[in-house]
Amino acid sequence: MMRKIFFILCAVVFLSACSCSSGAETKSNGMTLHFENQTDIEVYGIELHLGDTSSTVVNADGSAIAKGDNLVIEILREDFTSAGHTSFDLYLLGDQNGKNRMPVDQSVNIDFIPGQEWHFKVTGGKERSAALHMERSIGRTD
Repeated sequence: MMRKIFFILCAVVFLSACSCSSGAETKSNGMTLHFENQTDIEVYGIELHLGDTSSTVVNADGSAIAKGDNLVIEILREDFTSAGHTSFDLYLLGDQNGKNRMPVDQSVNIDFIPGQEWHFKVTGGKERSAALHMERSIGRTD
């Protein structure tokens, strides 16, 4: 009897630990902005200003962002104005402390569409000459 209870208990624990993971991505209600670093400037991160909010992305170890690295920021609906339309400003961080902020030339206007992905390239050859180029926008596919 004790063996039977032990077996049932082990089976329940084992089955509760199993999951049916399909490997498919979960859909986000946010919008994703991808920034590819194509600058010749030593960059330690990016800072995005969107309305009253800001987001910063840096490497966890504090190292410089390599040329070709893709930095990703997810924007939530609450970050937008009530109209769902806003612009953002981007800054490159030129040191590990974030004190040397270099503005990227142009501000970009975007509309909030859940699941939307925007892809940008940041280019520039020297300090204070960084530019932002929109590469493509990918809509949500449900």
